Amino acid sequence: MGLFRLIFLGLIIWLIVRVVRALTAPARQGRSPRHREAADSGREARTKGQAEIPAQRMVRCAECGLHVPRGEAVCDGERCFCSAEHRDRFARH
Repeated sequence: MGLFRLIFLGLIIWLIVRVVRALTAPARQGRSPRHREAADSGREARTKGQAEIPAQRMVRCAECGLHVPRGEAVCDGERCFCSAEHRDRFARH
C-alpha cells in the first residue's frame, strides 16, 4: 500500500507542476522587462560607435580557391585573387 501512495503523491505533484506551468506559460514566453532591457543594452553596446559594414560580394581566388570580399580582392581583368602574390604566381603558369 505504501508504494501506491508514493506513486499517487508523485502523480499529484506532477499534475500541480503541469497546471502551474500552463498558467504561467504566456508570461514565460515574453521576456520580463529586466531581461529585455539587458538584451537591448547589450545590442547597443555592440553597435554604439561602430558604423554598419555593408555586405560585399565574395569572389574566389583563381590560384588557391580562397573566398575573399570583392573590396579586398586583387582583380586582374575577369580573374580575382586573394593577394598580389597569387596574381603574379597565376600569371607565371
